[in-house]
Amino acid sequence: MLERELVLREGRSTCLAWSADGRWLASGGECGEVLVVDATHGAVRHELPTGSGGIARVEFTPDGRSLVALGEELVLWDLTTGEELERLRDRGPTALAMSRDGQWLAVATANDRVRIRRVADLSAEADLRIKGGTGIDALAFSPDGAQLAVGTRSGTTRVFSLATGTASHGHDEAGAVQSLAWLDDGRLLRLHQEPASLFGWADGQEPLSTGNLGFSVDPSGRLLVSWDAEKVQIQRNGGAPSELLGAGPCAVHSDGSTWARAMHGGVALYRGAEQSRTLPLRHRAKPMAVVVVGDGKHVAASAGVRPTVFRLGDGQAVVWPEPLLHGLPIQVPGVTELVVWTPGVPDRNGNAPGELTFWSLAAVAKGMVKPVRNVALPEMPLPGSGLAVPQFGADGRHFALRGSIFDSYEPKEGAWSVAFGAGAQVLPLPGGNSALVLEWINGLWWFHLQVAHSRAPEGGREPLQTYSVAKAAALDPTGARLCVLDKSGFQICQVEPWQVTAQVSGEWLGFAWLDAHRVLALTSRGGVQIVPLDGSAPSAPLQLPGEGWTFGSASGNRAVLWRQDGTIAVVQVDAR
Repeated sequence: MLERELVLREGRSTCLAWSADGRWLASGGECGEVLVVDATHGAVRHELPTGSGGIARVEFTPDGRSLVALGEELVLWDLTTGEELERLRDRGPTALAMSRDGQWLAVATANDRVRIRRVADLSAEADLRIKGGTGIDALAFSPDGAQLAVGTRSGTTRVFSLATGTASHGHDEAGAVQSLAWLDDGRLLRLHQEPASLFGWADGQEPLSTGNLGFSVDPSGRLLVSWDAEKVQIQRNGGAPSELLGAGPCAVHSDGSTWARAMHGGVALYRGAEQSRTLPLRHRAKPMAVVVVGDGKHVAASAGVRPTVFRLGDGQAVVWPEPLLHGLPIQVPGVTELVVWTPGVPDRNGNAPGELTFWSLAAVAKGMVKPVRNVALPEMPLPGSGLAVPQFGADGRHFALRGSIFDSYEPKEGAWSVAFGAGAQVLPLPGGNSALVLEWINGLWWFHLQVAHSRAPEGGREPLQTYSVAKAAALDPTGARLCVLDKSGFQICQVEPWQVTAQVSGEWLGFAWLDAHRVLALTSRGGVQIVPLDGSAPSAPLQLPGEGWTFGSASGNRAVLWRQDGTIAVVQVDAR
């Protein structure tokens, strides 16, 4: 049965916008949802899903009754009801602007066209063809709505008359045009990248040095805020700029003094350079890891920064002191604690020590926030690049990381290495003296899987079997058998000595072991079913809500699956 549906809310804001009256803030998320929150208390008024990728821009209409969001699609909502009114794909929209009167939208598309649409129903009224073919990332209406500025990735800004559809004049500077804004006094501000420079602030003067990710300004130009990946720069009334550390998109209100900056888990509100308050802002996040904790009472998930631990009893998150929990939760067989992997940062010699932390959630519930134990890896060069996560064997003691096998009780003693390719997965076998090497070789439409056996201290690899089209592979809870899912179904292989012992025909997308005799398999229609590996008939599929599910892990009689919008499904099955 579907025991519980959870949502991972560790996502970041990708863009912000104020309503004209300052009562509401809209924030776009990287999972495609828009949160409309009360700017005084932080209460969420609406969570508006687009069902597509990250949101690039949001705009309130001047009366505050509607909102437009630009992601992979263009979506219009009625904010009095939260109802979606219109949705358009528009050939991959890349930029959006709304006229001051709230009547018109300009939408740039991937084929270097700008389409003028009515806000009321998104109906198209006119097209502008932009010559050059370099892409459009910035648009801005003139204050009277009679002209449109179009900024391209080649560094060109062209100003078009909307009455005639022709370009009247333009500007050419180095670096792609990142964003545009047209002020009340006629100044057209143009942010260019590499180096970040804001043109148009003062005639006859050098451009301002600003953040390269974006800027926001009130219509009169009294307050200008720009940002990059590390800091925010504030300029008031043409005075000397000041800086605040921290990244995140910003939005200046039309009053010329209030502005907002999105941060991890919240949005900070300012007047000038002084912060007035912080509001919670919990966007959805695509999980990087989802595990069933070994105590059977919790699920842990992380988008890569800080794990969220959910209680299965009520679905609520466990509250942790902010600095203590950092990294990715991982599955460790036979261990009841929550195990978190914090990767190290490589030094100049390539040493990248990391740390495993074991937490008792029963102790945390009693206020004892102290890990049961820490396992620090030795300083040693580890091959490969990108994020690597320890893969524990069935004994719950030995783990593999970038081709080296470690003993979690004595990590600095007896580690040994496996020869492996860039796309390989190393699975320690019980006892830690041998391992399976699964080498995934990406073809045009499939993965080849080559299985090899490696022993310490002899070294080397013994090829065992090759699968031409493989989807997934995993060792059973005892570590004695490998299950491979390919285009024909499941193949069960005894590891030592290597022998194919069973085959189950069928079409599935993924699986997780429940015990040594059954797997939980994901069907092509988005359901899950128990598949016995002794030839018995599979159970009837349990249909999961929505599409795009991926297996996280399984422990005991539970399994977790996740979607890219941060939704997590906890499935409970009957004990055998």
